[in-house]
Amino acid sequence: VASKAGVKLIGTLLGITTGLLFIPTDVPGFPTQFFIEGIRLRIFDFVLVLWVVQLALTSMQRGRLPSVPLTGYFLTFIAFIAYGFVNAYIQAGSKLALKELIQAVEFVLFIYLIATTTTNDEERADFFNSFLYSLITIAVANATLHHLLLGYVKSFKLFGAAKLTYGLATFFLVIRVIME
Repeated sequence: VASKAGVKLIGTLLGITTGLLFIPTDVPGFPTQFFIEGIRLRIFDFVLVLWVVQLALTSMQRGRLPSVPLTGYFLTFIAFIAYGFVNAYIQAGSKLALKELIQAVEFVLFIYLIATTTTNDEERADFFNSFLYSLITIAVANATLHHLLLGYVKSFKLFGAAKLTYGLATFFLVIRVIME
């Protein structure tokens, strides 16, 4: 029973971590991004480091990394990353290309974590539900903060990644209703 609760907790925490991608970066009085040597780090980046440490500790305990099959989707994604890196290098030089590569590796690692920790329908449902609730919470908080408290009605395009929560939350709610 304890291990089942632990598995449920991991799926839930991964869903919340995914929601952290969409936290607004300009919340007054609440820093959600930090700059170190000119590199912007968001809360998601710090939480991802914790997940990597957890993966490393689990792998050391088991003596191996969990495996993921090399599917066409995965290989296509790797090709897309390679294209993005080469394109950034040609268009903007090595500094931007390196930044793009690091971001891509970060997302591949995060997708790997999701793929290796949500291995059945119940775990995927826990992940999906907590991600959906995170998106809804961030969308409501974003609307409350920017539209009501700060009075920004016209500056919707300035919300950055947070503006995606409105569409994604609606999209995933529709998927959830259809799947039930």
